[in-house]
Amino acid sequence: MARRSLMSRLKSLWHKASSSLLGLAAMGLALGVGIGLGLWLGDVADPPKPPPPRASPSSPPAAVPRQTQPRIDIAPWVSDPRRGPAPSLNLPPEDPLRGEAPDYTLPPAIEPPPTPEPEQQGSLPPELPQWRRNAVTAPPTNGRPMIAVVIDDMGVDHRHSVEAAALPGPLTLSYLPYGRDVAQQSAAARRAGHELMVHVSMQPQSKTGVSGQAESGGDPGPNALTVGLPPEEIRRRLDWALGQFSGYVGINNHMGSGFTASRPGMSVVIAELKRRGLLFLDSRTTAASVGEALAADAGLPHATRNVFLDNVQTPTEVRTRLAELERIAKARGSAIAIGHPHEATLMVLREWLPGVAARGLALVPLSAIVAQGEAGANAQAQGASPSLTR
Repeated sequence: MARRSLMSRLKSLWHKASSSLLGLAAMGLALGVGIGLGLWLGDVADPPKPPPPRASPSSPPAAVPRQTQPRIDIAPWVSDPRRGPAPSLNLPPEDPLRGEAPDYTLPPAIEPPPTPEPEQQGSLPPELPQWRRNAVTAPPTNGRPMIAVVIDDMGVDHRHSVEAAALPGPLTLSYLPYGRDVAQQSAAARRAGHELMVHVSMQPQSKTGVSGQAESGGDPGPNALTVGLPPEEIRRRLDWALGQFSGYVGINNHMGSGFTASRPGMSVVIAELKRRGLLFLDSRTTAASVGEALAADAGLPHATRNVFLDNVQTPTEVRTRLAELERIAKARGSAIAIGHPHEATLMVLREWLPGVAARGLALVPLSAIVAQGEAGANAQAQGASPSLTR
């Protein structure tokens, strides 16, 4: 009974308190105290867990395996077995026509093996100049216009040089003197019936070349003849180039758009070639070349290139240039082409060479066209009309 009376009294107080602002505040305070007391009692009943024990210093933590990239073994660089070690090339100055000549280091000369001579060579009179003694006998032309095909840049790309020497001839093959085994390569080509020349490196006009033959980025190779060299150095470098193999009829210029336009330098070359009894083929890498004019003034046997076969290295371009060569030969009586041991050039020549005679032309070594020019010049000097000797 007393309990029921107490509950009634508490309810009455609750209703009175809730009906006033003060009562509401008291109710909020009481509620907050109750919640805080409940949380404290919960912590006492469920104390926090102790931290995990630390590892003893004697047992270090196990290392996590590190993720690494798989190892890749790269094979070492292997040189092309077709080529020897690249020669040490000395570039000309940035402006080669005005700068001083670079200081070249001459590689050692090699002792070339004797080149087989033609069977009839023993009967030649000793007073004949060297170019005539080493000339390949031209086949009968029977009055047909003559064509000479010169393949230069020989001896460096060994595989393609061998393929060029295997073409039907007679061709005229011009070897770079710094090629690997150039003496052996040229001797084999001579045994195959081809005529030989030395492809002498000369300074280009610029690093990009000029109209005509592309000039390989402006690097003519070691021991190149450069503008501004003293005469004795020009002769020394030319002697080195001519000493790498034998059996050749003369030289033509490798690149050289700068040097062949230099009268002082070319005068030394022409005089030295005449002293040695050799001929000169002007590759004509620039219209400013003085080579032909100086050779004519000196009475040096010479000729000039008419057509480049492969400035653009495609079969279509080579065929177009060969057709141009045929037209020039029929109009003038003879014509000279220069090509290189490129894949497209060799492929087209394999097709074209066997049909030369059927097209009314005669394939001859370069010396035959030079001899024709010599005969014409001699006849003109004697006041007679020049006749073609074929």
